Amino acid sequence: MRGGKLLRKPNVSAPGVNVYSGDLKGGYINMSGTSMSAPHVAGVIALMFQAFPDLSVAAIEDILKSSAVDLGDEGFDYKFGEGRVNALAAVEQTLNSGRLVIENQSSTQGKLTVKIEPGNRYFELADNTDLDTALPQGSYTVNIEKFAYKKIVKDINLTALKTKKISITLEALPASKLNINTPGSDNESWVIVHDSPFEILTTKQGKLSQSLPHGIYKISVVRRGYLSKSFEIDFNSDQDLEVKLDKAATCLLVNDDPNSDFASYYSAALKANQVSHHSESSRASNLAQMLSYEKVIWFAGDSEETVLDASEQKSITSYLKYGGQLLLSGHGIGNDLRDSNFFYEVLGARYKYQRRLFRNIKFKESGLKLNLNGGDSADNQSKPDVLEPFGKNSESIIQYSFLGSAGLLNTFGTGKVAYLGFGLEGIRGADNRTAALQNLFNLLRLTSDEKLKALQNIHKVDASLHHILSTAFSKVTQEEKQELNQKIAKINDKRAFRKLMFELNHRN
Repeated sequence: MRGGKLLRKPNVSAPGVNVYSGDLKGGYINMSGTSMSAPHVAGVIALMFQAFPDLSVAAIEDILKSSAVDLGDEGFDYKFGEGRVNALAAVEQTLNSGRLVIENQSSTQGKLTVKIEPGNRYFELADNTDLDTALPQGSYTVNIEKFAYKKIVKDINLTALKTKKISITLEALPASKLNINTPGSDNESWVIVHDSPFEILTTKQGKLSQSLPHGIYKISVVRRGYLSKSFEIDFNSDQDLEVKLDKAATCLLVNDDPNSDFASYYSAALKANQVSHHSESSRASNLAQMLSYEKVIWFAGDSEETVLDASEQKSITSYLKYGGQLLLSGHGIGNDLRDSNFFYEVLGARYKYQRRLFRNIKFKESGLKLNLNGGDSADNQSKPDVLEPFGKNSESIIQYSFLGSAGLLNTFGTGKVAYLGFGLEGIRGADNRTAALQNLFNLLRLTSDEKLKALQNIHKVDASLHHILSTAFSKVTQEEKQELNQKIAKINDKRAFRKLMFELNHRN
């Protein structure tokens, strides 16, 4: 871990057990540890530099990984990395390789992608970052692309132990202005231009004006509490669009187990809590749809593989970043995602193990005690996940009757996620499922302190999101309004709260 992030380490491995080594006291001794394995790697790198002194650090890393002997699980794993270094293979590959440098001098925002054939090698370069890699000598076709610019295709020949540099000049595509108006609410709208470098664009007083290169686009317009609208446009000149949005339900219910009928358990509990909802399968849900809803319940049912794919993880991450409230429920989630950055950072969780004997759970704050399986439950909690919090913003909210956490609450971005190591459908008793959902919704609701902290954190980072959250946080009861005003009064620097103060005292 570093800075709360899970790193893909080790990159490679090397012999480090019972290595014959010099002893500080004289003579020789068998020793173990990274102090033994690191010199193996350093020695291999020295041989590679001797063969090809112009190699970059990035090229050295590429060759070390691709020439390593794959041990453990196929491909990368957290025990051996890409494999054990192979000195002979690494030097032979170095002697047969040329160095390719593509100079990325573009100062415009957005990633530059490079695809090299044959070999299907794909690279993404940040602004002003060059590509520096080693490839086997031979002929290649290099495809260079960046949003809003013409594609560049170059045929090159690489010679062993030689460096080839390519300087590129990007030619901008013709562009026009897209103007969108979303009338009908004090809240601002979000505009998503799919398959573009723009993340989420925000209207100002309901309007957005954005320059786009000509082409065919899918556009989504969304506002919290309103149904999103998506459409495709063939964009080749200035275009004005007016998009009216209709009211949405409070909660989106997402089914990530298409082979189950567990949705009825959640629908009944939502209805009993008088929370309106719309149901959708995970394959049909997307970020634009999620942003429409104040709350999202995502249940995995009996799924234990590819529970959340990369696209779904990205949508959930953005949903929480923009102030969403997420309940994620399922006994196979931790077992599937336990080694991912998403699991650690977004869910705030560590995975311990699956336990077959846990049947009783208890909410720590309210003291609500519940039983899993039996009765009218789905009776599917044969091996719920045992968890523990990860990071300063995560806490345990539900405990098993024995050791271990059954549920966590994590603050991520300006939103909150409650992650359960079991499925809500596995709770015995309809009234108990209703009570559990009510407890979870109460925990997901931002406290006044959390609202003020969110505004403070986002104030200088994202002015548009700060504006939207200030308006959203102002829609409270008179009691909550008084509490917010009292807390703000005690803060010396009120710059992050001026919009909220205005909304609280002039619009409520």
